[in-house]
Amino acid sequence: MKKLLLLISCSLVLSFLIIWIFDQTVFLAPILLTGAFFVGLLGIVSLTKESPPFKGWFKSFLETFF
Repeated sequence: MKKLLLLISCSLVLSFLIIWIFDQTVFLAPILLTGAFFVGLLGIVSLTKESPPFKGWFKSFLETFF
């Protein structure tokens, strides 16, 4: 499960970078992709850190907003 979430987070970051570089013509795309980038980055940070401030933070974030 942890590897799956890490893979999803990495794919969000990579999709942000690819679309940001190659397609900046759509107005809403950079805004949505920036949100996806930060959610993916928070997922990567929370899954790779085992310190108490990061442990379970991303899961509670997802439960709060989704």
